[in-house]
Amino acid sequence: MAISLLLLGMPTNTFAHPHIFVDAKFEAVAAPDGSLQELRDTWQFDEVFSSSVLLDYDKNRNNALDPAEVAAVAKTVRESLAQYNY
Repeated sequence: MAISLLLLGMPTNTFAHPHIFVDAKFEAVAAPDGSLQELRDTWQFDEVFSSSVLLDYDKNRNNALDPAEVAAVAKTVRESLAQYNY
């Protein structure tokens, strides 16, 4: 299991839409007893794509995504991924 976790934690290339650049980070967190406690998956998108999301979903135009706006983004992402059986 240790080798599997080590391999999962190694940086890899992530392929995305050719106009979207993503820095992806995956972490496996161990509990004090050595068992797997948590998986963390973080994606950081480029400024251009992030700005377009803000323009499309920031309905109150405060230059921040409020919880309801984040929920709308998440809904769109889930529906989009479902089209690809992901």
